[in-house]
Amino acid sequence: MALQYQNPPIPTATLESVTLVDGNVAEAVAAAGAYTIHSPLAPTAASVGVTSAQALAANTSRTGLILVNTSSYTISIAFGAHAAVLYSGITLEPNGGTYEMDVDSFTSQAVSAIASGASSNLAIQEYN
Repeated sequence: MALQYQNPPIPTATLESVTLVDGNVAEAVAAAGAYTIHSPLAPTAASVGVTSAQALAANTSRTGLILVNTSSYTISIAFGAHAAVLYSGITLEPNGGTYEMDVDSFTSQAVSAIASGASSNLAIQEYN
C-alpha cells in the first residue's frame, strides 16, 4: 500500500516506506528516490549586537535552517570562521527578513551575525 504525502510547494510523492524515529517521521523513501522529512529542533532566538558574534553554533547533524529577523534593525550573517559584516553578504531586512538554507547554500558551520542596532532578535529554526 503506497502512502501519499503532499505539502505545497513540494509535489505529491508516492512513498514506498516511512521510517519512524521516536514517534516522529524521520525519513520517507519515495518510489523514484529518497525524500527526507527533516525533524525540527526546538525554536530558539539569538540577541544580535552591533559587533559580529556567533548567533548559532556549528552542528554537524544540521539538515536545515531558517533565520528570521524579528527586530526593527537590519541583521547581516556569515558562516564558519568569517565575521559578519553589516550590509554585506546575506542581509536580513527588519521585521521579517528571512533566510532559508537550501541545497545550494547548505552548511553545518556556525552562524555569525551583526545588527544595525543593539539587542536585535534573530529567530532560529534548525532541523536535524
